[in-house]
This record gives sequence, structure tokens and C-alpha cells, in this order.
Amino acid sequence: MDSDQIWLLAYTFSKCYRYHWRYPIHFKISDRHVHHMKRNSWGSTICKNVVRSCLFCTSFSTLVILILVNVSKDKILETKQIVICAFGLVCYIVGFMSYYNVSGKMETVANVVNALVQDYDKLRKERCHQHGTKSGNSLGSILILRVFQLIPIAFMVCPVFMVPFYLRRGLGAPFLLYKIIGGSPLPDNVYLNFVTALGKFLYLTIGITETLRTISCSIILGIQRLLYYTSYVNEILQTCAKNRTNDPVRIGKIISRYINLQIIFQCDSYVVNWLAGMFFFADFFLALVINFVTTKMFRVLPFYFYLIFPIFAGAIVIVTPIITYLLLEVGDVSEIVVKQMSLVVGAVREGKKRKFLQKEVKSMKVIRAPAGMGNSQFVLIRKATICESIQRNSLRCAYFLRWQKKLGTAVPMKSSTWQYRAFQLFVVFSTMITQTIYLIRCHQLAISSPYSISYYIVLLGTMVVIIVLPGLWFFAKESNVQKFVIHFHVIVNLDKQFHDLLPNIMVPQKSKNHPRNLTSRISIANLVTFTVNYISPPIVIWLAFSDLSPAYGFILQILNVKSIHVIIRIIIAIHISVTFNTFASVTYLCALLEVVYNQLKLMTVLVQEIGHDLVSVCLHHAYAVIIATIVAYHLVLQFTMGKEISVIASTKSKEMLRKLLSDQGIDKYRRRVLRSMLPNSISLEFIDSVDTIRNGIGMDYFLRYGERVQSYTSTWLLATKHNI
Repeated sequence: MDSDQIWLLAYTFSKCYRYHWRYPIHFKISDRHVHHMKRNSWGSTICKNVVRSCLFCTSFSTLVILILVNVSKDKILETKQIVICAFGLVCYIVGFMSYYNVSGKMETVANVVNALVQDYDKLRKERCHQHGTKSGNSLGSILILRVFQLIPIAFMVCPVFMVPFYLRRGLGAPFLLYKIIGGSPLPDNVYLNFVTALGKFLYLTIGITETLRTISCSIILGIQRLLYYTSYVNEILQTCAKNRTNDPVRIGKIISRYINLQIIFQCDSYVVNWLAGMFFFADFFLALVINFVTTKMFRVLPFYFYLIFPIFAGAIVIVTPIITYLLLEVGDVSEIVVKQMSLVVGAVREGKKRKFLQKEVKSMKVIRAPAGMGNSQFVLIRKATICESIQRNSLRCAYFLRWQKKLGTAVPMKSSTWQYRAFQLFVVFSTMITQTIYLIRCHQLAISSPYSISYYIVLLGTMVVIIVLPGLWFFAKESNVQKFVIHFHVIVNLDKQFHDLLPNIMVPQKSKNHPRNLTSRISIANLVTFTVNYISPPIVIWLAFSDLSPAYGFILQILNVKSIHVIIRIIIAIHISVTFNTFASVTYLCALLEVVYNQLKLMTVLVQEIGHDLVSVCLHHAYAVIIATIVAYHLVLQFTMGKEISVIASTKSKEMLRKLLSDQGIDKYRRRVLRSMLPNSISLEFIDSVDTIRNGIGMDYFLRYGERVQSYTSTWLLATKHNI
């Protein structure tokens, strides 16, 4: 999906909610503009207050219901009602927070999008006008667009099923709370019952529709912003990569474009922060609820209620990787732009202009996409994520890498630091204690209950421990950590230089060996590590504190008790959480080694493909020796009598040696002398020619060249038959 197709998605959203009441943000597709309601108009005030009140009352009532269910000793609600309330609580909280931010900052949201779209369109038109290129849509992006268009359509259709279901089951949160706290029943009156039913219908319709509408709008706004930011930075990067970028005027325009983007992002950082934060908050809790309902409570809820869960599950599965990849790509590409601009500015010849541009480049900062709530940023998505995750997962007590902000690279810890020594102790403890516990527990469950869930969990944990331990021992040695960091950064820099020097026309795009930039592969790896570092820790913590924890079960069976003290259980759970979260971070670093290896292998295959076509060129040494020998031979023959030469000099010399050996072989001394003599031959030096590809041409090459020409010329002259 590109920046043009996002407007088709916005058009689908506008068409779905054309006949609904007003919304703070609406898209005008004709001129690619985002409009907002007037701040002080009576219509916008009534609309905002009604929707905010409805969503807040529903969220608060649902939260109170769940608290009462947890505190009360009696069974207040059925299990399916509790699950529906938990699912609704997450949706209503996300809907209320998103609607509150959209309606409260609708001017900022609209103006930032309009400024971003306008600047990006200008930049793209300038580049297309200079180079005469046009952007096309791929089949994959169109398919992704069609899938995303199903999200607003599905969210629009959901209230048609959910509102009757809530009315029939009496699941409206305020009405259910009124019933739980023992409110007095209303009088039995036809008009009062009609008004009550109508009020419930309107209340549920507004709440459910606006919640789903706001979630859909937030997804579209988030994807729109990320696509435009990513496309904007990519356009600047392509402009830097073109020829004649050492022009100070052109470089100044590129810097001004990036600074404009930086200012727009600074104004939009709050909106991006809460959009990403609310999305990941909803993603995590909805995934837990959906997993619990579909696996633990299958067929407990009515069948038609399960029509809703696949929609949310599909949205989570589709939207999460794409949004996360875009969040990562913004930071990665902007970092490349900043480094590229510093290199380009250094190529400017005039000293004053170069110093001025260098000051401007220093003011350029890498754009990092934040994710959090309000003004607090919980996550700053960047390449330092892996270093921070290792420190966070080990509670900042045992780690071997730290992030150097000035250099923008990972730096290995010194062996004298207590953090690195703690990491080495952690490796020894994991090998001697953790691995032993898991192996014994695996044997215990294999005998007692081989088909239980606990057995499969401990089996999976044992496999993880066995796989990760070699990587832990690799990083436990200080020289290996330094080697890993140095080699990885060197390979990345060589890969960039390789792709800068290699023309794209040498290998077609459809070739299976077409080189892919290692930076793009690292972006995919960052997507994986983001999932591992921010989704696996809660899951690991949940397993560590549950009864399915292998360490907890091992201690219960060793002590032969049914339960242990809460403090001991918390200590065990914290240890298991820290251990396996650190395993996840180390596993990612080991996976990076495989990425580097595959990239080097691909570069080797590419060079081999080129070498197949350049074999004749690589034999320059053989050509030079043959031609120079022929020239020297004919030059010498100009001063001698006879022009005849034996073409089969090597064969005749072998026959002569064989005859001499048969005639004079009786004498031991003569036989030794004859065996030490080699036949005359002419070598074309193919090996030496190919060897110069690897070692280059030095003084020894010219010495061997003169020696070979002299030797071959003498051989030919001796083989020539003179008529004296």
C-alpha cells in the first residue's frame, strides 16, 4: 500500500459512514484534504459531549462491574457475561481515549495531515518532473488495500448484530450495573417501557457504533501518517542518491525539506504517540481476550457472537505487522538520510558553504516513532531497541551490550563491569541449574502425565534452553562480543558500499539472485525483534506466575507439597521471567548472524554469475604472455637463419628423453640425470591469471611476466630447426 491508495481506504471509510451523525474528522477525497468540525458550533458541541458521555459511562460501568465480580463472593454474572464485559471494556476504553483525543485535537490532526500531504506532493512532483518517472501500484499493494478496506466495512456491519444481541441479553453496561447493585425496578407502563427501550437502543447504538467507528478511523489515520512519513523520507533518500548531489543549492533544498518534515513530526508527535500506544494496548488485550474465548470457552457463547471475534482477530493479524513495520521503517530510513547527508555535505568543495551546510546537518535529528499514553512515551522505536530490551529483560543487572548515542552503534561491555560479570554468572547458572531443572522436570512429566499441557510447555522450554545456551556461551566471552559488534557493523557498511557501486542493470530484478539491501533485511529483523521484545515478555511473565511453570512444578514435586509460600513463588516467577526474556534477546542476536551469512552468500553467488561472463577478460595474463612470446620469438628470428619451429616440441622432447633413458639407463648416474630433466612445455598460466583477480597486480606479477616470456621464447628457439 502506498500514499495514493490510503485515500481509497479513507474513501471507503467515508462511504460507510455517510449517513451517520457528524464526526470530528472527515476526509475530502477530491482534493486530498482532511476537514474538521468547527470548535464552538452548537452542533459539534452537542455531538462531542453526547458521544464522550456515552463512551465514558459505558467504560466506567463496565470497569465497576468487573471489580464487583472480582470482589464479590457470590456469583453475580455468568462466565460468558464476564467475558463479554472484559472484551467490551477494552474496546470502550480504546474508543473513549481515541475519540477524546481526536475531538480534542481535531485541528492539529487535520492541519498536520494536510501540511504533510501538501509537502510530500510537492517533493514528489519535483522529483518526477526532473527524472520523468511515474509511480506504479503492485499487485501485492492492491491486495493489501482490498484487505484493509474490509476493516471499515466490517466495523460498520458489526453494530447490526451487536445491538440486538446486547438488548436481548441485557448486556448494556449501565443497565447491567443498575441491576447488579439492586436498583428498584421501573413501573410497568407502556409509554415508560417504550421510552426505556428506545433510550437503550439509542444508547447502545451510539456507544457501539462510535467505538468501532473511532477504532477504524484511528487505524486509517495511523496508517496514513506512517505511510506519508515513510514515503517522505524515502523521497528525500532517493533525491540524495541521484547524481550531482554535491551542488550546495540542491543540498540546501534537501536539508530544508527534511527540516520541514522534522517540524511537522514534532507537531504531530503527540498524536502519533497516542495512536501507536492505544493500538498496541488494544492489540495486546484484545488478543488475550480472543485467545481465551476461542480456546478456553469454545461453544460457551452463542454462535452468532463468534461472528465478531474473527473480524477483530483478522484485523489484529493483518494490521499489527504492517503498522509495526512502518513504525520501524520511519526511524531506519531517516537514520540513513542523516548519515547520507553528512557524507554528501563533506563532498562540497567551497569551505564556507560546506561549514554552513554541516551546521544545518547537525540540526537534523533522526525521526523516531514513539508509542505511549498522553505525554509519556513508553516505547521509542529505534535500532537501540535490542540493547534496551536486553537491559530491561535482565532488570539492568546482567547484560553485555549498551547503546552509544553519539556514535549510534552498539558497544560491548567491558569485562571489568559488574553487569558483564553478572551476565557470565547468569550463563553458568542457566547451564548448571536451569537446564538441569528443565531436563528433570521433562523426565518427571514424561512418566507421570505425558499428554498434559504442562508436559508440552516444559518440553518447549527445554528445547529453548538447549538451543540458546551455545549463544549465551558465545557472548559470555568478551572477545566474541567485540568480534560480533565489529564484524556486524563492517558487514553492514560493506553491504551499503557494494550496492552503491553495483549498477542495477547487471542483474535483472526478477533474478532469484538479485541482491537485496541488508538494511531492508535488518528492518524485517527489527519487526521480529519488536514482536519478541514487547509481546513475549507479558506472555512469559504470565506463564511464570501460573501453575504451568516448570520450575514451580519441579519444586512442588521435590518438596512433596501442594503449595509454597507466596514470596518464594514470586521469586521463582521473576527468575523464570528474566531468564526466558533474556533468552529471547540473545536468540535475536544469533538470528542476525544468519542474516549476515545469507547476505554474504548471496553476494558471493552474484560475483560468480558475473565471473562466468568475464572468464575471457580474466585471462589477461595468458594473453599477454602468449602475445609477448610470439613477438619476442619472431624478433629474434629476424637475425637468425631458418623460420621453422616444432609445433610438437613437448611431444618430441618426451620421446627424446624416453629414448635416452632406454639407451643410457643402465648407468645409475646417467639414469638419475635423465630423470631429473623435464620435457619442454608451454604453460598458458591460467592459474596465475585468475589469481590476479584476488591478489591484484603487483611488482611480482611483472617479474613473473618477464621471466615467463624469456623462458618460453628460449624454449621455442631451442625447438627451432636451423639450416646451418
